[in-house]
Amino acid sequence: FQKRQMELALRDIQAECDPKTWACFQEHKLEGRDSNEVAAELGLSPEAVRKNASRVFKKVAERARELAGELDP
Repeated sequence: FQKRQMELALRDIQAECDPKTWACFQEHKLEGRDSNEVAAELGLSPEAVRKNASRVFKKVAERARELAGELDP
């Protein structure tokens, strides 16, 4: 249940995000890559990578909580 909830939250938020913003989250938070490395690849500052990743993380967590309320029997 929790795995499916997270999959849905990730899908929903990815659909709303700018591809570069999503890439910050995916590469830095999900893949655990250094923000400097991700920044160089995306043409952003390391601070922008960290901020974008953090914002997306918060949105995913919020959406997962919403789904828990909707899907909980």
